[in-house]
Amino acid sequence: MSEGTRTDRFDTMMKYVDYLNGRKKLIPDVISKYIGVTMPFPQTSHLRNKVLESIEKLKVYDQDVCIAVYFYHDSIWYNPVEYKNIIFIGNDYPHLKRIIDYMAGEEIELNINDTCILYKERLADRTRILKGNHSKMTSLNDLYSRVEIQLDMLEVGMGYHYANKQVNEELIHFTHSDREDDEEGKKLGYQLFKRSLDYFSREVLTKGVLLGYPVVDSKIEVIDNSCTMTFHREYYYLSGAHASLKSAMKKAEWQLCEPVMEIRLTCSNRYFESNSLFREIKNLQMSGEWYECRVTFTAKISVVIDYLEEFYQNSEDVSDIHIRIDHYVPLENIAHVVDRFAVIYDITK
Repeated sequence: MSEGTRTDRFDTMMKYVDYLNGRKKLIPDVISKYIGVTMPFPQTSHLRNKVLESIEKLKVYDQDVCIAVYFYHDSIWYNPVEYKNIIFIGNDYPHLKRIIDYMAGEEIELNINDTCILYKERLADRTRILKGNHSKMTSLNDLYSRVEIQLDMLEVGMGYHYANKQVNEELIHFTHSDREDDEEGKKLGYQLFKRSLDYFSREVLTKGVLLGYPVVDSKIEVIDNSCTMTFHREYYYLSGAHASLKSAMKKAEWQLCEPVMEIRLTCSNRYFESNSLFREIKNLQMSGEWYECRVTFTAKISVVIDYLEEFYQNSEDVSDIHIRIDHYVPLENIAHVVDRFAVIYDITK
């Protein structure tokens, strides 16, 4: 391959990586979203097209909504994926009500009682050093890539962070004797491999490792990495970066976690005394007058989710409601591993 042709192919691949990086803008903000309503996945093409058209309108009307699916896929590769539910995820309960009202105008019924929780995947440890590698051998070329990263869990609300401390450009190697001194190929490969690690680190965090739920409030820091192949092949750098990163992430001990909410509200004393939820909360704080009280407590979203509609609709007894995510705790009963979750970045695909 001539030097000019190789440079052209490299430029094309770099533009593709830039395109992938541009697609990060399509990734919805799933950091603050923690609750959703579900509907059965439409089984006919006519209904799917109708739902798709309505979701497109919803995304224009409400840019904060996040669309996801639950699906089942067994270990037999040729079996099709079975989609179970479409999920409309919002920031809080009033947000879900707005979504439901809009979809009702599109003649699509969503039931507020069919709620779901947006779980998060988090490390059992706060910090882990992880190593991953990937090898691929064919009759035309061999590939071996490796990466070492430090993965840190951050405080709630910190989002995603990425850093690459690897500054050694001599991490690209060719095993064929005629290519050992190919300095330009190594330089091009270094740029492409490094950019690919940047993109795929964000993708792995967004798509999750355990069941497809996002790994939010986390930081990936590349400590060391290298890529070896027989001949310079641009697309090998992308596949090597992606596969070695996934290999490293899978070696950690992951937990499926749900949010613990801090809830503050004002309610009548009569309502406080009659509501069984308040008797179950252990860390409840209360103050107020003889006719009303101010209540503050923290509880897992799975504990309070059935009470949210009552809180928001009972304007006679409840007012001044504030809910926010305080932290995450592991689920007591782990979800079945074959039921996976996926956020839909580009609804048209």
